[in-house]
Amino acid sequence: MSTKMSKTKFILFCAALILTHVISMHDMVIYPIVNNLYEMFYENMAGVNFIISGPAIFMFFASLLAPYLMKFIDKKTLLVICCVIFAVFSIGGSAIVSVPYIIAARSICGFVYGIVQVVVIGIVADHFIDDNKRATFMGVYNAGMAAIGAVMSAVAGVLAVSGWRNAYYTYLISIPMLLLVIFFVPRIQSRLEAAQENTPAAAAGKSRFGAKFWIMLVNFFILCVAYTPMMMMTSVYIAENNLGNEALAGLAGSVGTIGSGVFCLLFGFVYSKLKARTSLISYAGMALGLLGMYFIKGPVIFLIICTVAGATYGFLYSYMFTQVTLLVAPEDANRAISYLTAIYAASIFLGPYVTTWIMGMVGNSITVASLIFGIVCAACLVLEYFNTTKMSAAG
Repeated sequence: MSTKMSKTKFILFCAALILTHVISMHDMVIYPIVNNLYEMFYENMAGVNFIISGPAIFMFFASLLAPYLMKFIDKKTLLVICCVIFAVFSIGGSAIVSVPYIIAARSICGFVYGIVQVVVIGIVADHFIDDNKRATFMGVYNAGMAAIGAVMSAVAGVLAVSGWRNAYYTYLISIPMLLLVIFFVPRIQSRLEAAQENTPAAAAGKSRFGAKFWIMLVNFFILCVAYTPMMMMTSVYIAENNLGNEALAGLAGSVGTIGSGVFCLLFGFVYSKLKARTSLISYAGMALGLLGMYFIKGPVIFLIICTVAGATYGFLYSYMFTQVTLLVAPEDANRAISYLTAIYAASIFLGPYVTTWIMGMVGNSITVASLIFGIVCAACLVLEYFNTTKMSAAG
């Protein structure tokens, strides 16, 4: 680590960073009430669609802006500001029952998410200098994301039974998140960046966003888009293949989240053994899962597929935010994280549109679309193999 702190403060510091997933998983509160929003604002379906997916656009631009903000505002201060803004506009997100207001509140939360993602990963990179320790924490950090997302979704669903606006009370958890960030996230940016300025890229043997970096990001974008059938369209696949009802769709989402959380806890150990080649596990798992959706049908096998896909997706997420800073010079780390976050945001927004476009070309079948995505992921696996071989050779 780059700073010394007591064991208790270190635990609370880690808890503060993990709890910022309240911001990254804020959509989980909206998903249980999507049907309520469509019923409430049936005359403005386009507006409701934007309520659901629009925040990803603002996350995209915010993530690109974040490195420039960090040149003028230290990471802790910027994180605190974002947590305050998020608390206000998430808790008050339904204060006015109006599509424009809800869109505005959701968009602000999405914008804040883009900044927070870059800042938090930057703080992790600042504190965990050793890549193995960083990988171990990233696994725990992303396991926390899965757990927090599952809890927020469950709580929002229960609260929404007595009124859809009550789901927003779930965001009250942003208050303890804010307090932990204020009291237990240290401010170290100025010292670290001063050290980074004296470490030229050539001395570290790093290129400034070379081909390996961009290939890794493009592959990640493709896989995230390909994950759409299992992340957002499970109910469509279930109905198309007569596998069950909404209960199975809900269970499929749960097992994917659980699989992601459990697998991420193993990430540090696996990464210490495989290093750059760790990503191959995710591309292989996603390709097999998507191909399995086409060739092997059944409720039980579908749950297994969702578990494996969710696990490998979360695994790759941990890998990317660990590996991305190792391919560039230290002074470029914040920008590298912002580019990765922007790619992730773009995949969330474009995934449903790409999927429905492919479905339109294959008879509106999500099953056939999954086959196509599976073949694409298999091709990405081959490309990733050669790219990670170059990473390993470069040390």
